[in-house]
Amino acid sequence: MPVEGDKIPGIEVYHAVFEGGVRSYDELLSWREKNPLIHSLEWMP
Repeated sequence: MPVEGDKIPGIEVYHAVFEGGVRSYDELLSWREKNPLIHSLEWMP
C-alpha cells in the first residue's frame, strides 16, 4: 500500500500501461508489486 507522498516514476507508469495494459491507479499498484522495473533506463516503449 502506498504512503501519501510516494512518487511513481513516469517510466514505470508507461511500462505498466504499455506492457501490462494497466488502466487505473489500483491496477498500477498491483502491477508494480508483481513487475518491478529494475533496469528502467534499459526499457524502451
